[in-house]
Amino acid sequence: MKKSDLYINAHILVAAIRIHEHRHGFPPSVREICKILSFSPEQVNFLIRKLENLQIINIIQSTNEIKIFIKNHLIIEDIPKIHKENKMEEDIKKIQLAKKAQLNLTLKDLKSQQKQKKKELFAKINDKFKKA
Repeated sequence: MKKSDLYINAHILVAAIRIHEHRHGFPPSVREICKILSFSPEQVNFLIRKLENLQIINIIQSTNEIKIFIKNHLIIEDIPKIHKENKMEEDIKKIQLAKKAQLNLTLKDLKSQQKQKKKELFAKINDKFKKA
């Protein structure tokens, strides 16, 4: 199981249950879910217990196996989502901010140069009027 949040893993587990029910006509056991998802039994049991506590799935224990049923998949949407921006998006934002800051500095510099040129031009014009 990859390091991802409960929201994503809940969707994955419920999808595995649905796929198994579709293919075989009955709900899966923990072992069958492990096989579908390539997760370890510990990981699947952890997820099943979490989702059972949230009342997303039901667990029914028979004499030799545990069967997993979907109770209310809509509750998954109430699980907080963890948004992790990938490294590239972060780098793009940093570059954009740096370019914006650089443009602002360049704009300030250009404005100050323009202001200085205006002063010099007015000073020259003023000198010409005084000489004339």
